[in-house]
Amino acid sequence: MTRAAPLLTPVPGLAARLRGLAVFAPYVAGGGRLGEYERWLGRPVRGVVDNADEMHGWEEMVQSVTFLARSYAGKPAHPILGVPMLVAGERGSLARGAAGDYDPWMQRVAQLLVQQGLGDCTIRLGWEFNGSWMPWFAGNDPRAFQRYWRRTVDLFRRHSADFRFDWCPTLGHKDMVTEAAWPGADHVDVIGADVYNEWWNPRSRDDLDARWHDEYLWTRFGLQWHIGFARDTGKKISFPEWGTRPLSAHGGHGGGDDPHFIMRMAAWFDAAEDMLAYHAYFERIDVALKGDAYPQSAATFRRLFGA
Repeated sequence: MTRAAPLLTPVPGLAARLRGLAVFAPYVAGGGRLGEYERWLGRPVRGVVDNADEMHGWEEMVQSVTFLARSYAGKPAHPILGVPMLVAGERGSLARGAAGDYDPWMQRVAQLLVQQGLGDCTIRLGWEFNGSWMPWFAGNDPRAFQRYWRRTVDLFRRHSADFRFDWCPTLGHKDMVTEAAWPGADHVDVIGADVYNEWWNPRSRDDLDARWHDEYLWTRFGLQWHIGFARDTGKKISFPEWGTRPLSAHGGHGGGDDPHFIMRMAAWFDAAEDMLAYHAYFERIDVALKGDAYPQSAATFRRLFGA
C-alpha cells in the first residue's frame, strides 16, 4: 500500500508547536478570514481543520464537502476535513455502514476531493466517536465501527493513495473504552484527540495544576494514554480541536480566560517533538481567541505561537 507524504513538511529549527501549527476553520465564515487570522497571529498557519455537516441529511453533507473543497483548494495550508460516518437527519446505523449502504455517499465525497485537487488531504473520519452525542457513537457497536471505518478508508484510497486518516476521539471521555473502536494500524495514519478546557473534579476548579493533572494528563483516556497508545501503534498524534471554554460552559465548568492552559498545551506539543503531526486551536464561536473574550489567553497564545 502506497503511503502518503508527511502531513506537514518538517521545518528545521522550529519548536514542535510551530511546526505543527494549524487552526480550526477560519475560511468558512467568509472570504479572506485566514489572512486576517494570520495577521493577528503574526505567522502563517500550516494546516486548516474543518468539519462537513453532520446535522442534516446525506445530500447536505456532500454539499458541505463541496463547499469546503472549493474553499480550501489551491490554498497553501494543508486541509484536515471531518467527514461524518452517519448523519443526524436520517435513520442509520454503523452496521449499515459496515455493510456498504453508505458507500455511494462516501464515493461522492472522495471523488469531489480528488477533483478539487485535495486527494492528499487528511480525513478526520467519524471524529469524537467515543462521545455519546455523535450520531456515529462507536460505543453502541464498536465492531461495526471498525468495519465501517476500514471499508471507508479502502474506498477513499482507491481514489487516491495519498489520503491520510485521523482516528480522533475526544480526550478523556468515559462513554466507552476508546480502544474498542481501534480499526487497526493499516487503516490509520494519525491518532487525534480533541481537548477543551473544562473541569469536573471539584479540586480542579481553582487549582490549575490539579486541573492539568486530573482533567487532562492522568484522566482515563487522557494525554498520557493518547501518546502511549500512539507509541504502541507507531502513529503520530494530533489535536484537531483544542481551546478554552467560557466559565458558563456545561453549567459552570468551563476554564474561562486561562493562560495556564495555553502554556501547558504548548509545552505538551513541544514535548511530543517528532510525534506531533499537527494541532489546531478552535478559532470559532465562544472558544475563539481573536476577539475580546479571553484577553490573557490570547496574549499568551500569540506569544507562544505567533511571530
